[in-house]
Amino acid sequence: MKALITSLCALLWMGTAWAQGAGSLTGKVSDAEGGGVPQANVVVAGPNLQGTAGATSDEKGSFDVGGIPAGIYTVTVTHIGFKEEVLEGVQVEVGKQVTLDFRLESQVIFLNQQVVSASRRQEKVLDAPASVSVIEAEEIQNNPTLSVIEHVKDLPGVDFAQYGLVQNSVVVRGFNNIFSGALLSMTDNRIARVPSLRVNSYNFIPVTNDDVERI
Repeated sequence: MKALITSLCALLWMGTAWAQGAGSLTGKVSDAEGGGVPQANVVVAGPNLQGTAGATSDEKGSFDVGGIPAGIYTVTVTHIGFKEEVLEGVQVEVGKQVTLDFRLESQVIFLNQQVVSASRRQEKVLDAPASVSVIEAEEIQNNPTLSVIEHVKDLPGVDFAQYGLVQNSVVVRGFNNIFSGALLSMTDNRIARVPSLRVNSYNFIPVTNDDVERI
């Protein structure tokens, strides 16, 4: 019983000593009008931490990051729809609380435009307006692939299937058949499929990413 009490006292003393050997960061994350920004990510990084420490702001924008060893840290605040805010050289002292207030600037997020149109009269799917997507050279160079057709697999309306290292097939708008020949594929305005068979075999197209300017 004495040994158990001694162990508990030792653990309490160690916890108190650890808490006394650390500091904390508190503050508020606000927008341009001064209103609190909830669910903002506050990340603390520094050499005295094993990895990073952090917290999420509450509904009023307040945050509290405790148990930070004494040292100099970098604090980063992020939230969707706002520009990232980074504050370097934040000094944390033993047993002290550092108050930091962040005011985030709004940021417009540009997404791929999706156009939805409707027709008053019933019409065939082939005659209906279709979405158009263009992949420019910069995006192609930043995404090296084994097959050129892999650049379009994540586009809306595209159904992509891969059945080998470089063997794959792709169809658009649901028009599919056994050889995926319903899609007209062209290279430099010339038909790029197996003649007479209407088979799109993209692994036979002798081009590399460096040769592709636009898809």
